[in-house]
Amino acid sequence: MPSQHVEFSESPPMRTTYLASLLVLTFPIANLSSQVITPPSAASQLGGSTVGFPFSYNGYVRYQQAIDKSYLRVGNIYGMSLRSLTTIRNIPERQWQGMKVTLADLPFASVSSMSGTFANNLGANKSEVFAGRLNLYRPNSSDALEFSITIPFAKPFLYLATAPLTVELMPTGYEGFPNCPSGGNGTSMDGTNDPNIASALGKGSCSSPPATAKGSGTGGFVIKFFYAPMLMPYGKGCKGSNGKIPQIGSTGAAILGSPFTFTMTDVPATSKAAIFIAGLSNTDDGATRLPLDLSFLTAAAGCWQNTDMPIFVFLPVNSWQVTMPVVIPNNPAIKGLPIYSQFVADDPGIGGFTTTQGGVIRPQ
Repeated sequence: MPSQHVEFSESPPMRTTYLASLLVLTFPIANLSSQVITPPSAASQLGGSTVGFPFSYNGYVRYQQAIDKSYLRVGNIYGMSLRSLTTIRNIPERQWQGMKVTLADLPFASVSSMSGTFANNLGANKSEVFAGRLNLYRPNSSDALEFSITIPFAKPFLYLATAPLTVELMPTGYEGFPNCPSGGNGTSMDGTNDPNIASALGKGSCSSPPATAKGSGTGGFVIKFFYAPMLMPYGKGCKGSNGKIPQIGSTGAAILGSPFTFTMTDVPATSKAAIFIAGLSNTDDGATRLPLDLSFLTAAAGCWQNTDMPIFVFLPVNSWQVTMPVVIPNNPAIKGLPIYSQFVADDPGIGGFTTTQGGVIRPQ
């Protein structure tokens, strides 16, 4: 195995301790990842419509979506992603959105039976799986494979596929308006009119969320669900000289004490070297707001720095791919802690470099 060069930038001691122990090298193991895209017809193509609520203006602060059980499978769900289809030009290129996410069984056999009363759509197993901030992106590549808006759950949700799944989104503010005066910031997402998906939205205030829906209908967001403690991509990557966006991924399971490998594929043929970076934030790097537009450093269009980088490792490119094997420390203090990462590869074909999306794991 080639030697690895690790350098630490200045960072809080806790970050350095966690990330230094994370980057213990070992051999990669088999890929245990599993993803489900709903509806399945949108797995490799856009859903065909756009959905703004509850990410849009005008006080829409509660949204529920029911998904037929035939589109899902039994197992723990560790996170979810949406495709940005933002075309609105009067919002920042990137902006954080506060959000609460709750999952539950729908207490009805069919998604068409969704109730206009929100509480009636949340079964006894309801669980708040996320409460925090995530980045939204205005740039839109219309790439059906790029799910840029990712929500890594603080705890997995066990879905038994005995009923449709209810996904509830409730905005809690957005950058510049942290107290949620009007819901979301105006962003739109990839949507579908699929009859096995239904949605309901409510208009009110963040201090007093609506109890009943103002509107409902067939269809909703195209959603990718992650059924393993795997790396979940987020943000934007950029095309290399081969016309492809390098892909970040993983093999193994992000479980305390277990081997895990970060991967980069679709690397340009002329690339010789890459850098793996990792950190504990995807919203700031000291005094710098993340993600950071890197267009001033490379000829590739739409490159972003998607994580802070107290750790970076130089790696060789082998057969158009890069691997970064680690062992997840057997330390309960990092259980559920978001750890962010990204790959950068030199690209002589464009006289610069290309980047993957960012990736996040929450060790279990």
